[in-house]
Amino acid sequence: MENFLIIMNVIFINTLLSSDNAVAVASLVLPLEPVYWKKAIRWGAVALVFFLVAIAAAANSVMAVPGVKVVGATLLYWIALRLLIRESREDQKVRRSFDFGRSVVTVVVSIVAVDIATSLDNVLAIISAAKGNMFDVGVGILVSIPMILWGSERIARFLERFPQLIRMGGCDPNLGRRTNIDV
Repeated sequence: MENFLIIMNVIFINTLLSSDNAVAVASLVLPLEPVYWKKAIRWGAVALVFFLVAIAAAANSVMAVPGVKVVGATLLYWIALRLLIRESREDQKVRRSFDFGRSVVTVVVSIVAVDIATSLDNVLAIISAAKGNMFDVGVGILVSIPMILWGSERIARFLERFPQLIRMGGCDPNLGRRTNIDV
């Protein structure tokens, strides 16, 4: 029974901490035709589960090294400060010129890259909740990631219906415009 409660805790924590990822994934699939959304999200989920379990296993073994938690906390603090400080104009130009592409494969790669980059803190939280038990971490990730990405499809449909929310959220106003798709 305790194992079940730990797994449910991992699922809850990962789902809660990854809700922002669902919005990011939704914005990534918008340029695709809606018939390709499920395909991109499904392949993104499969790849993401694999990568997050691998990252969690590596992080779990590294967490045992003395001082790693202090270094990790310092890095998270530094990242938070960087997010609070405005980007330079050059950084903004580079970010705007980066195009995620319009193919399903490119969107899947983007989904995985964005989710991995924004999930490192989630991985540390779920390892802690699972008390280092990698079976619990794996099951929790296996259940929660598809739920999160399923929610991102619903969010994408909502954003397609109300595109003004994209602009209000600070995304590129041309993000929702569809172009030719390479599948």
